[in-house]
Amino acid sequence: MIIENPFVFGRAAEGAYFTDRIEDAKRLSANLTQEEWVPFVCDKFRETGKTISKEQVAKICELTENLSSYVQHLAWIVWYKSDKVVRNKDIDDAVNDLLEQNKAFFQREVEQLSEFQLNFLKALANGVSNGFSRKEIIKKYRLESSANVQSVKKSLLKKGIIDIDEQTVTFDDSIFKLWMQRQRV
Repeated sequence: MIIENPFVFGRAAEGAYFTDRIEDAKRLSANLTQEEWVPFVCDKFRETGKTISKEQVAKICELTENLSSYVQHLAWIVWYKSDKVVRNKDIDDAVNDLLEQNKAFFQREVEQLSEFQLNFLKALANGVSNGFSRKEIIKKYRLESSANVQSVKKSLLKKGIIDIDEQTVTFDDSIFKLWMQRQRV
């Protein structure tokens, strides 16, 4: 018996994929929280005869920072890779697949950055989220000067690579962040 994949990504859900999903559509149009994603994803797996634990869905949500398209895409890859019961290895393999699928895009993005921009992103990937103008951060990540840090932040914000909320800097794309954390760039 062939089980049809309940996850659609990369295009609008239409026809049979959208039938009786008005409530789902309303929920997905909002930025869902992990508490909302967990039962949704668990239910979709259950509908096709597969099982995924709440902890495993929480891991998917954490890795993707609850971004709708990435939660669904990663859930789809996990669904595709798993048998009846999802193993943690299925999630790890799915993450690796998602990173590989985006590798060319991420590499192209990085190749267009200056050395200072790249160094700033390395600091961000290593957990620095504020205080980039501190002497030890400037020295460790070779950011040149406090004035240069401000220029780099402004340019990365304009490129849509980072977000700034108050004084906290974050990656705009959670999977790009994960990719940067795994790179030796």
